[in-house]
Amino acid sequence: MSRQWFIHDGTAQKGPFSESTVFEMSANGLIGERTQVWAEGMAQWIPFLESPFAQGASVPRPPPVPQSLTFRQATTMAGVPAATVKRTPVILIILFTVITAGIYYPAWFLTRRHAINALQSKEKLGAGVFIFGIVVFSLSLLLMMASGVFEGLYEALHDAEYLAISKGIEAIDKILSAVIGITLLVQCYKVRRILREHFNTHFGHNVYWSGVMIFFFQIYYLQYKVNRLEYGKASTTA
Repeated sequence: MSRQWFIHDGTAQKGPFSESTVFEMSANGLIGERTQVWAEGMAQWIPFLESPFAQGASVPRPPPVPQSLTFRQATTMAGVPAATVKRTPVILIILFTVITAGIYYPAWFLTRRHAINALQSKEKLGAGVFIFGIVVFSLSLLLMMASGVFEGLYEALHDAEYLAISKGIEAIDKILSAVIGITLLVQCYKVRRILREHFNTHFGHNVYWSGVMIFFFQIYYLQYKVNRLEYGKASTTA
């Protein structure tokens, strides 16, 4: 009896299929180099083009798909160019955020949005909320400067009206900062869900994505985790 084959396209396991069916799927462009295959007698899943074709016996249950896929392997199997999620030292992310008075924070999402959206997840990131964040942070910078000007006028002229204006501007700035801060924190958790669905659900990684760490460190924690996945260190710890 012809050997039966199982295939894994990076999303789900399918099969068993006869050799002729696998050949037909390949001819129709439904299977290729990035698809993993397994048949009885094989120790592990291998790329389709490396698969041997020989006579086999009955079809047993195949072993699990390899759990040690690195970021590059996972994204390649998913049809996503390797290393698309930008890898940046966390210390530079912090430095950019400080230098730009927070403007880099929403920009971090924008520069990685297409790569994140290319991962295997039902959730996707929109651009509008991050563009809004850049506008708000820029406006916040202007408000702080304006507040400083009016406070300086108060100190020079001792007119309480200038101090009141300065305090009013500060209050507006705090409200805007709180709104955008909460909005971007929500987006951090959304990115966490996307990464978790892609790596944990679709590729079987046992990666721990700490909700507490995201609350306190936000994009800096996400970048740290992405960096480790890029290097193939699919850590199971925070």
